[in-house]
Amino acid sequence: MTGQRILVGARCFADAEPAIPIAVDLAKQVGASLHGVFVEDETMLDFSHTMTLIAASGAHRTASRDAMERACLGDAMAFRRMLAGAARAAQIDWAFDTGRGLLPSLFHTTARRGDLLLYGYRPPFAARHGIAIMVDGVPGNEGLIDLSVALAERTRKPLHAIIVGEKELSALNAKTGTSAEDAGSLRDACNALQKLGLSAVVVAPGPDAEVTLDDILGAARAPVICAVR
Repeated sequence: MTGQRILVGARCFADAEPAIPIAVDLAKQVGASLHGVFVEDETMLDFSHTMTLIAASGAHRTASRDAMERACLGDAMAFRRMLAGAARAAQIDWAFDTGRGLLPSLFHTTARRGDLLLYGYRPPFAARHGIAIMVDGVPGNEGLIDLSVALAERTRKPLHAIIVGEKELSALNAKTGTSAEDAGSLRDACNALQKLGLSAVVVAPGPDAEVTLDDILGAARAPVICAVR
């Protein structure tokens, strides 16, 4: 499979489910294929003995590593079925892989230049009403700005821009016609994200030495999109 891809990564089906419709919309928007990546998180498996599984009967029991691995397999199969069904309905090429490790590192190993990465994350509340873009002054962000504007328009959701560092805002404001705020650093931008109820976040700077992907996901509490350059 060649050409641009939308990679959808998740550690459980609950995180993949809200990301798949966004991925399909992005794929149609840019003419890309879909590639699902389910990650069996080593940290979760290593600490499975500290977790509790709740049966349908309501009974609680401590999770074993075997039970966690079976749960991961069930989630991977559900992720694949939903991705395949959505891709076929939209007539989009698709592929699916599983791996074991940590989501950010495994995801980036799978990615190639030009891909869009969509990290799945289930929002804690059903009503999520906005899309945000975190953008800095690094050249090459124009495509992500255009993508964010189009995504907001297609999903009929408001777009909010968080400007990291110094950047000329006029072009962005002209394109979005929506609100914008300044943030001195990526950490400040994450703090701003926590105040917003979002359906998705587009991140132009990407994680750095101070702010990890999990920091961004935890602040956004929504699927996160970024590009591989």
